[in-house]
Amino acid sequence: MKNYILSAMILAIMIACQGNQSITPTTTTFDFSGEISSSGSFSIRQKSKDEKVELSIQGDPIALGITKTFKQFDASKLTIKITEYQNILPKYSEEFSLLLMGNDRSKTNSILKTWTATEGSVNIQLINGQPIANNNCRNPYTITLKLDNVKFVTSDKKESIILKSQSFENRFVGWCEE
Repeated sequence: MKNYILSAMILAIMIACQGNQSITPTTTTFDFSGEISSSGSFSIRQKSKDEKVELSIQGDPIALGITKTFKQFDASKLTIKITEYQNILPKYSEEFSLLLMGNDRSKTNSILKTWTATEGSVNIQLINGQPIANNNCRNPYTITLKLDNVKFVTSDKKESIILKSQSFENRFVGWCEE
């Protein structure tokens, strides 16, 4: 009987210890120094040096109320993601042609992992032009956007990335392919 009680106590301690384990996020880094593309209202994308990872930033200039002076926002107010792909990404200038041929990324390049921005700051300044609501494809403008200490996490929260600083100066946006 003593052996059963001792075994039950050991088992209870083991189960209790397992319940207290926490997931420690791992940190990944990427060198975003590759090709840059910007369009839409607004969309900015930049590839990593190895061209297999992409940083994408999307926002609504009207909802954000961007002006000619830098305005700071919480990163969660925009859609900011880092996506790692299995293969090298095509050149941005070739991507529209690939779409016309029915070869979008989802058919030719598997996503390995996606991180989404959860905190940090984004500073945006309107340089030239003026965004207009509901007419974003016909009204180009130029912005400068800076990311500072933006934290990205995977959906399972097991991996995180801190992007200390990334700048996009004088990006022509507010247009799109029709």
